[in-house]
Amino acid sequence: MSLYALLTAVRAQLNTDLVFPSTPTTKYLDIQLNGQPPANAGQEYISIHSTSWSFGNSRDQHMGLDELFGLAVTVTHRTGQIPDDKLLPGAFLGAQHGLAYSLEQRARQVLVSIHKNRYTIQQAANALTTTEGFIEPLLFADADPTPTPRGPDWFLSQSETHYDYGLSLELRFRPARRMQQHSTME
Repeated sequence: MSLYALLTAVRAQLNTDLVFPSTPTTKYLDIQLNGQPPANAGQEYISIHSTSWSFGNSRDQHMGLDELFGLAVTVTHRTGQIPDDKLLPGAFLGAQHGLAYSLEQRARQVLVSIHKNRYTIQQAANALTTTEGFIEPLLFADADPTPTPRGPDWFLSQSETHYDYGLSLELRFRPARRMQQHSTME
C-alpha cells in the first residue's frame, strides 16, 4: 500500500499542475509498470513508475520498519511526424508539430511540480495509508542527459509506420522514506 500511495499522490499532483489537451487525463498520464506508455497513448505520455523499494538506514529495525520508495517519471513524445533532420531541435528543444510543449519543457514541468510540492505529495501519500509514516519526501536525483530514441516496440505497435517512433526522457527521484512502528505497521 505504501508504494501505491506514493505513486497515486504523485499522479494526483501532476494532474493538478499540468495542462493536457483533453480529459480523461489517463490518455496522457498514469501509473505504469515501467516508463513505457500504453498502446492507446497519444502524441505525448507521462508514465509514473516505481524504481526501488528497499531497506532504510535506521539502525533500530527492532523498533519498527524503515523503508525507502523510489520512483521515476518518463515523458514520451511520438515524433513520427517530425523530419529526422529536425528531430532533436523540434521534439526536445521546441514545441512544434502539434504538441503544446517540447519534451524538455514537459519534463521540466514534471520536475518543478514534484519538487515544489514534495511535502504536499508526502502528506497525500500518508493520507492514503491507514497509518502515517512517510517522514522524508521524494527529491530529484537525476535525469537522462539526452532523449532516448524509441521504436514501435516502445509504443506496443505491431506496425512499422513512421508514426510509431519517438523520444523519451526519464526523471529519477531519490526515495521517499517511510517509518512505521511495529504496533502500527500495515
